[in-house]
Amino acid sequence: MHPDNRSSKHHRHLHYHSQASIVNILPQNIILRDNVSQQAGNTVDLTNDSDGSHTEAGSVYGDETFETLDNEVDQDDYMDDDEFERFLENWSAEQSVRASTPIEQPPALQLTEYNGLTAGMGVELLENDFLRIKEILVYGNGEVTLRGPYFQKLNDLPTVFPKREGELCWLTREEADGSVYIEKEVSISQVQDVLDIHMTNVPWAETIYFPCNSWVCRFVWRATQDKGEWIIRYLTVDESDGVHRVSSSVLRQRWRGHTTAYGSAQRSARRLSPSEIQEMADSPRLQRQYTFGDAFCGAGGVSVGAWKAGLRVKYGIDFDERACETYRTNFAHSYCYYADFNSWIALQDDEFRVDISHGSPPCQTFSPAHTRSYNTQRDEENSSLIFTACDMIKKVKPRIHTMEETFGLATRHKETFYAVLQGILECGYSVHSKIVACEKYGIPQTRRRLVVIAAGPGEKLPQFPAPTHGPGLQPYVTIAQAIRGIPRNAPDHSLFGTAFQNGLTKPPYDENTQAKTITTGGGEKNYHPSGLRRFTIRELARLQTFPDQYPFSSAYAKKQIGNAVPPRLAEAMYRAAIQSLQETDERESVMPIVID
Repeated sequence: MHPDNRSSKHHRHLHYHSQASIVNILPQNIILRDNVSQQAGNTVDLTNDSDGSHTEAGSVYGDETFETLDNEVDQDDYMDDDEFERFLENWSAEQSVRASTPIEQPPALQLTEYNGLTAGMGVELLENDFLRIKEILVYGNGEVTLRGPYFQKLNDLPTVFPKREGELCWLTREEADGSVYIEKEVSISQVQDVLDIHMTNVPWAETIYFPCNSWVCRFVWRATQDKGEWIIRYLTVDESDGVHRVSSSVLRQRWRGHTTAYGSAQRSARRLSPSEIQEMADSPRLQRQYTFGDAFCGAGGVSVGAWKAGLRVKYGIDFDERACETYRTNFAHSYCYYADFNSWIALQDDEFRVDISHGSPPCQTFSPAHTRSYNTQRDEENSSLIFTACDMIKKVKPRIHTMEETFGLATRHKETFYAVLQGILECGYSVHSKIVACEKYGIPQTRRRLVVIAAGPGEKLPQFPAPTHGPGLQPYVTIAQAIRGIPRNAPDHSLFGTAFQNGLTKPPYDENTQAKTITTGGGEKNYHPSGLRRFTIRELARLQTFPDQYPFSSAYAKKQIGNAVPPRLAEAMYRAAIQSLQETDERESVMPIVID
């Protein structure tokens, strides 16, 4: 039976006394909680699903002063009716004496039971949202509240969420200072029904039978204040109920088959010193490399970053023949498939399996700079490619998948963006999207990009790479720093053709600033700080953080550079992904084998 259509015989109605007669609710057992409001709330990193961690500690919506409760109690922690009355009398007298001393909130007592409600029960609230009771609190003024994880129906949430009957999402919140609130406190008067809320990490496609008058939760949403940022993940094994959970390794096995810890590729020992070879022999982690596949690879900006981060670049795919020439030149030991995406996706080959995959479909249609269309058919074809993430995920079954797009997708084409994220979630992957300012990662241009990181079944959602440049960090990299010292014999550094037409010049500007966004034409406002000429191809490549010894083919080099993801941004992204996978593999390598 769907929970919305429950008959009244399934309801457990609540009967509670008014707050004015709080003493009359006894003889419930009561646990004294000292100074619950005096300590600032602990925070928890919701992207950490370590099997050995305790993810239920945290802070509370609407009550920023929360202290983690020690659940270990003994007989001395309880008070009988008379003791409780004396406590209230003494507490009131104390407050009269201390009337001049301001306090934020009165201390609270924890009830073990209130009118049939106990920890672990689920309740439906008056606004058709839900709460799973972790604590029942009574304050000195007689107010009774419930505290615990807070939920809403999937069908009532934004369109980015899959629509499933009878399912809930756990709502959490991140403040601007990074504090994460994972619980909410509500008045007992908000309760309208009692029910069961089942927490599970079992995929939706697998059938689980739950009793009537119950709801299921598989998702956690961490809401933030940043535009374009979505953090939606599947529950971890630690957050799931004992009878409704599956280990991370089993989830991964069911999804992608056998997974080699620390990477699918054997690391080469060539060019290593004897001491490095010995160190590698003693460490399984150093013997392996995670593999990488790059769809819509273009000239290879993402692959360069992946290689620098330590991934084994296995292949790239693109339908631009000139870009494929550049890719093959620079990645001689990797495959480059010159093919349109739909033709490639139809190929049957297990060699396409990788640990980490990436897809950056053409995004000019969604760019804020795209104000006029000169080729409607091409725009429509490119627009449809934005939905290929799920197709690639199903084919490659990566542990982690990434996307990089124009920030306009998240700000001007929200419904399309939501559909993309929803498709990834439907594949069973957790997602974290964020608009990043490239200059904060050491890239000498004011370029904003939308980055999506997705983690597959059994995987931890990686931490987003923290900025490395800006106030309180390293100084922003400037144009002068980026283009200084280019060797005269560097490829693509000829001044021929860089002069403006008819010998004209442009106003000079401060070279100790950042360039504008490098586009396929270089950018109308991007020229040498002297004002005397345009940037050379190599200078543009430097501004995009390509290595000097990275040649570009033909006269289409400027287009290839403008279309590329800055390698330094990709490197930061994949270092975070590698760290996440290594932590998972390290944890599982020391976990005991449990046979049910």
